[in-house]
Amino acid sequence: MSKQTFDVGVALYNGFTSAMTEAVNNARKSVKKGGGDPAVTGGYLILGGWVGIWIGIMAGFQGGLISLGQIAIAAGYCLKQGFKRTWSLVYKPKRLRGTTFFLAGFILVLLHYTFIGCLLETVGFVCILGYDHLLVV
Repeated sequence: MSKQTFDVGVALYNGFTSAMTEAVNNARKSVKKGGGDPAVTGGYLILGGWVGIWIGIMAGFQGGLISLGQIAIAAGYCLKQGFKRTWSLVYKPKRLRGTTFFLAGFILVLLHYTFIGCLLETVGFVCILGYDHLLVV
């Protein structure tokens, strides 16, 4: 008899991916019908991304959940603000250090060095938005 094991990370990953797939399919249907608002869809993607990152951290830094959450946040921000405003926020010369740290952290998360990647992303996020945003958090 083979012993079956239950992996919490795999279960959370499967649940999160099915929920996000359903949200994206619903958003696609509403946009095709002409009644969808990209800003609302972007807000839901951002919310789902933060939930995915939180679940990924609580499940012991599961790289798959964290990277899916990051992709959802990036896509949601592009939908909510527009691609041109997102591009101008991230790729200004004075924010190039923050962008570099953020992208390096994102790549490390994809390569399953999640803890170091999350730290680099946090540094990049702070460098992109500025240090005065730390007072809000």
